[in-house]
Amino acid sequence: MNAADRPRPDSPALDPATLARALALFRRRHMNTMASLLLLDLATTGVLTLVSMRWTAFVAALALSALAFGLGGAVGARILTRPLARERGDPTPHLKKLPGRSAALAAGITLAYCLAAFQFGVFFPDEAALGRLPAGTKTAASLWFAAVYVALYAFFAYYAVADRCATLRANLAPYTRESEPDARGRFVNRLVPVFLFLAIAPASLLALDLGLFREVRMAQGLTIEQTVLLDAIAALLAIAISLWFVSRSLTRPVRLLAEAQRRLEAGDLRAGAAIVSDDELGRLTAAFNRMVRGLRERERLRDAFDRFTGTHEVADAVMRAREVTAVAREATILFTDIEGFSTLSEGLAPEAVFDRLNEYVAVVGTVVREHGGTVNNYLGDSVMGLFNLPDEHPGHARRAVQAALAIQARLAERRAAGRFAPRTRIGIATGLVHAGVIGDAGRSAYTAYGHAVNLASRLEQANKRHGTLVLVSERTRELAEDAAAMRCVGDVTLPGSPRPAGCTRSRRARTSSRTSRGRA
Repeated sequence: MNAADRPRPDSPALDPATLARALALFRRRHMNTMASLLLLDLATTGVLTLVSMRWTAFVAALALSALAFGLGGAVGARILTRPLARERGDPTPHLKKLPGRSAALAAGITLAYCLAAFQFGVFFPDEAALGRLPAGTKTAASLWFAAVYVALYAFFAYYAVADRCATLRANLAPYTRESEPDARGRFVNRLVPVFLFLAIAPASLLALDLGLFREVRMAQGLTIEQTVLLDAIAALLAIAISLWFVSRSLTRPVRLLAEAQRRLEAGDLRAGAAIVSDDELGRLTAAFNRMVRGLRERERLRDAFDRFTGTHEVADAVMRAREVTAVAREATILFTDIEGFSTLSEGLAPEAVFDRLNEYVAVVGTVVREHGGTVNNYLGDSVMGLFNLPDEHPGHARRAVQAALAIQARLAERRAAGRFAPRTRIGIATGLVHAGVIGDAGRSAYTAYGHAVNLASRLEQANKRHGTLVLVSERTRELAEDAAAMRCVGDVTLPGSPRPAGCTRSRRARTSSRTSRGRA
């Protein structure tokens, strides 16, 4: 595992027993894949036998093939995958090396098989005809035939095992560490052998068989027509193997990446794609996963901003532009404060006080947001809500009044259920408000100030004098008169203000308690 490896966030842990079972199953499948070289050899030898009609050679070929590819492939596969039997963590480093090692094993077994086949006369059953050939021709033909077999079988082993490894890497991807693909890996490195098989090998095989090795084929008992037919079948077999495995190695990472892209478009920020190849496609997948991690981190930051600014709009603006433009517009301010909180908190441990405060502000904050407002600040047991800030929304005064009544109703329901729900006083004012971000390089906050802010705070306090629970300003009443029945309770003069704030309205709260103080 290199230094660039990273754990996948939010991924479930893989049970060691489950991993052991998955690796044991993979080892068996890998052994079957290597042993399937026996079937490939039987197919090629069977075609040669059918074309030449020399069945005596087929028996010897069958015995050698079973020994070399059946037994040798199974034993070699067991040795190659032995490190996986001891693996208790991420098997990806072993899986990356396994296709190349399997191809080398297949090449070694095939070369040994060819040497034995030449020795026992499998390819040249007519010893007399073979003896009449020049020594150089026999040597060149033996090397050529061995090279063709070795290349074909190693090619098959590499891509078949690579396909198995890619499947396992995709299945284990949610549970393992993500490893960066090798920067030196190139998809073209896998295409070169395919090009040789599809373009060069068939043509070269046919040209040599009809030219330099024509006497060799005649010694094998093959006519020109049979030689051409045999070469054509060999070419088609190579093409079929190439198209099958190369198309899978190309389309699998593309398909996984496309599926992850669709999940991301649907809003799933855990939509990472499994890296199943160590080439340009693997690096593209790794880049996509880094982008998803960045989006996931951005979402975490936005959630953190949301918690500490109180609004998605502020968080989105900060994440989008890294600043929130200061504005001045008419808005409605809601202030709420617990009645007699000092008395309620006497004798309680600090933890109990904060628990009760959190219950209370959870109710207030939820209701404010449900009515389109923004919880701007928590000051002890006071809550300040903004309506029509930071973004513009119509009907802000009406929504603020409805939120105030909903807060009182929600608290009354909690009291009726025997839960903590203190009586709270609410003041609401509408007017010109200046809002924006203030602070320095170390800390900043979104805030609002203006006459309406001060008036809402004073109206909240004026509830004590009038025996009410909700007081609204005259401007709020003008904009939200249809939201609730209101009555005038008198003028409110702010300290330092040369004139009264106007007739202040209250709304009789229809709560389950129906006490004489239940007026708002």
